[in-house]
Amino acid sequence: MIIGPDYVFISTPKCATHTMYDVLQKDFGGKRLKPYHRREVPDEHKDKFRFTAVRNPYSRAVCMWWIMTNSKFYSEPYHKTVRRKNLINYLNWVRVPSNQVR
Repeated sequence: MIIGPDYVFISTPKCATHTMYDVLQKDFGGKRLKPYHRREVPDEHKDKFRFTAVRNPYSRAVCMWWIMTNSKFYSEPYHKTVRRKNLINYLNWVRVPSNQVR
């Protein structure tokens, strides 16, 4: 999340996050908040203009799979599950509704 003088950028993983962070901090007076992909806007900034970036969901899913299977940076428990899946199995896994057991 980036908080600027009159805006809040809510980041979404694999959706131009780093590019937006760089531009908003360098050119628009933004300050980066941790955790980076938080969704709750702090109360003192709720009156500011809020926006995010989106990406084609299929492109994003393929990118997420590739990053999680080819990078040691990701270490959450479900990343280990993803590493055991090929792309087709991963895409089927992510489209199962969250109220069903995986």
